[in-house]
Amino acid sequence: MLELRALCKSWNQPPNPARTLLAQISLHVAAGSVVALLGASGSGKSTLLKIIAGIEAPDTGQVLFDGEDLTHAPPEKRRCGLIFQDFALFPHLTVAGNVAFGLVEQGLRRSQAHARACDMLERFGLGHCVNARVGRLSGGEQQRVALARALVVEPRVLLLDEPFSALDADLRLHLRAEFTQRLAALGTAALWVTHDEAEARAVGQRGYRLVDAGLQPLW
Repeated sequence: MLELRALCKSWNQPPNPARTLLAQISLHVAAGSVVALLGASGSGKSTLLKIIAGIEAPDTGQVLFDGEDLTHAPPEKRRCGLIFQDFALFPHLTVAGNVAFGLVEQGLRRSQAHARACDMLERFGLGHCVNARVGRLSGGEQQRVALARALVVEPRVLLLDEPFSALDADLRLHLRAEFTQRLAALGTAALWVTHDEAEARAVGQRGYRLVDAGLQPLW
């Protein structure tokens, strides 16, 4: 479970005046549930994800995973998976190498990491391309690889930042249904950022809009 308690974050770059991005943000995302987050460009959505992941620090407030305060813990201690709209895959690695990367970083032997990566890819219907370069895959296949890479490390929470915005409409609908089913089956808590309210309502059991530095409940 992910819990945010009264997070605050300001952007301050002199000589420009300070700007409040996040003010008293409190939220909880239960295991196996998806919370959708809407907001205009520059509203602070990506900043909130970076704070949860440990890439940025809040000015005040707390980030808790399963009741443990990890506000000041480094990213590798948080077991937090991230998926971006541009996939953020490593072009010089094979498909299996991309999925195994996080496991190797955690200290798992390469042979064990490769075996777990191949198993996860089989579950995503990508067992036939474990040795292929990611650049040879379609957009939908690359996004499946990105999800497999995020989930193979068994994250406590998955953060998705506009994961399908670069794909065509039909593929977005297909992958959206597939992803939500897999997240529910794995019991992973997920915070899904999107600018598309129809998508937000399709994926999120609860939805919020980030506006004027605060969270506005939508459903």
